[in-house]
Amino acid sequence: MNEPLISIIIPVYNRATLIGETLESILSQTYANWECFVVDDGSTDKTELVVQNYCKKETRFHLLKRPENRLKGSAASRNYGYEKCKGDLIYWLDSDDLLLPNAFQSYIENFTSESDFVVARVQQTNLITGEYLEINKPESVNLIEDYFAGKTTFYVCGPMWKRSFLEQQTQLFDESLSILIDWDFNLRMLYKKPTIVFIKDVLVLYRQHEKSLKTNIINLNPEKVEIAFSIRKKHLQFIRENKVGGVKIFRKHLRNLYKQILRFSLVQNNKEMQFIYLQKVLIENAKLLALWDSLVIVFGFFVFKLTGKGYKLLK
Repeated sequence: MNEPLISIIIPVYNRATLIGETLESILSQTYANWECFVVDDGSTDKTELVVQNYCKKETRFHLLKRPENRLKGSAASRNYGYEKCKGDLIYWLDSDDLLLPNAFQSYIENFTSESDFVVARVQQTNLITGEYLEINKPESVNLIEDYFAGKTTFYVCGPMWKRSFLEQQTQLFDESLSILIDWDFNLRMLYKKPTIVFIKDVLVLYRQHEKSLKTNIINLNPEKVEIAFSIRKKHLQFIRENKVGGVKIFRKHLRNLYKQILRFSLVQNNKEMQFIYLQKVLIENAKLLALWDSLVIVFGFFVFKLTGKGYKLLK
């Protein structure tokens, strides 16, 4: 591709202390043909002022405000930014993520005339300490199955998309969701069987913070956990109705996630959630006709309750 315009879309809410670092990482790009739309989701701190200062210094930055008639949240802000941008290539970035200087150049060099999007690897870092955590694994032989199961992931900042592919979709980000927004979006795009190019290099730093879904699940936030499962069940229904893959395989992944919450609830001695998720595991096993697994789980559950041991039986 020859010098295509990249549109960067960043939803932002109360990120006055962080958004500047993200915008600086865009300014540091070796590839220059880009425009950046920062969509303010109703910030009450000095985020707007910080972004305005960048807009004054660099005309490629643009500040938008999410219209009041759109639902609050990053999904609506991302969709609105997409509606306003003009790029041949679309790149969604979160307001605390950081790009490596060669990121856009590497994306461009890996696009072909056939590819619908290019995916780079993402390095997780701790937002507070800056400590390097894990690097994601975006590629897989069974991509939809492994993405559903969480064995592979893109995040929102991993892929760069061709506008021509996105224009064919009836829905981009689901504005009714409050969590798993990028997971839901990426998975729906995968159902369309796009042509994907994977880059093995890390091009983005994803900064993990205390409000992440992973943290909510580990800390057993009941509301967040239930919403997360309801979204997965919606996809399971779509998979079943549209024959995207073997339903039994995806149902096993759902059952295994229930097991994970069951283990967390036992370790944290959350008595209410222990029995709720024991029941959920057993219901899924009944659908899978997995009698032996149910017997092992029940045995392991009561052994752990009585002795504090037997954790491995719950895996």
